[in-house]
Amino acid sequence: MATYIGSPWGTMKGKLNGSVGGSYKGINWVRVLKDPTQKGTLELYRQYKETGLPVDFSFAQMNLRRVVTSPLGYIGRTNLQTFIFPIWERLCKLLHWKMSGANALIKLNANRLLNSMTDKTAEFEPDTNSPDLREIYVSDGDLEGTNSLTAVYDTATGDLVLTWDTAIYKNGLATDYPWMVVLKKPIIDFGTAGDGSWLPTLFMYGPWQAEPPAVPAQRDDGTETWTLPDGLDADDLTAFIFFVDGAPPGTIGWSRSQSCQVTAAP
Repeated sequence: MATYIGSPWGTMKGKLNGSVGGSYKGINWVRVLKDPTQKGTLELYRQYKETGLPVDFSFAQMNLRRVVTSPLGYIGRTNLQTFIFPIWERLCKLLHWKMSGANALIKLNANRLLNSMTDKTAEFEPDTNSPDLREIYVSDGDLEGTNSLTAVYDTATGDLVLTWDTAIYKNGLATDYPWMVVLKKPIIDFGTAGDGSWLPTLFMYGPWQAEPPAVPAQRDDGTETWTLPDGLDADDLTAFIFFVDGAPPGTIGWSRSQSCQVTAAP
């Protein structure tokens, strides 16, 4: 219920019809009350596609929810034990962030992915208007990362050869351990002309690190081979690398990830 101070035309606290008022640090304020809108729902999208009639629909809102945050949340919840808990939850504790690891992943990446679309206000199209997965940070932190990464995939054997820049300019060490992730499209079940379920389908391989009895790779190795399932399409794969200062992680923790589009072996 609204509470008024002075006259009904003066200062107010609370809501009145289309206005809302309050006070902050002794300064009274009044503004127009804007109701939340849901302009990016599947119901409105299907109405827009099926009738061809003007509909109060927002592709930007739908792209943010269905094409960006939904796939990010999906790879988080389907990889809690191997990805969110050891990396993102640890990062939140190290940096004293008051949020969950899954929320930190989404918060860091949502706008990056949305803005990587050719036109975020237009309809998603897998080949011409889709988020660039290279914009995702699959890890973050204060440890130095690498400036470049290449990844070559052999469809016959499944071998993925990753090569990175070993130069160190800040707080990295030659003995830091590299971890690797690969994301595989499709991002969502879009179907043909948008007639799919719109459920997230983005798949994650990893995180992976060579472990005993193999000799764990180090930053100064500059290359590592990771065997994925064979027969994949390199165009669907995006590779990531990040480093950790020891096993188990040390005081600095993780680096921000570097990414690249995977290419097919000759």
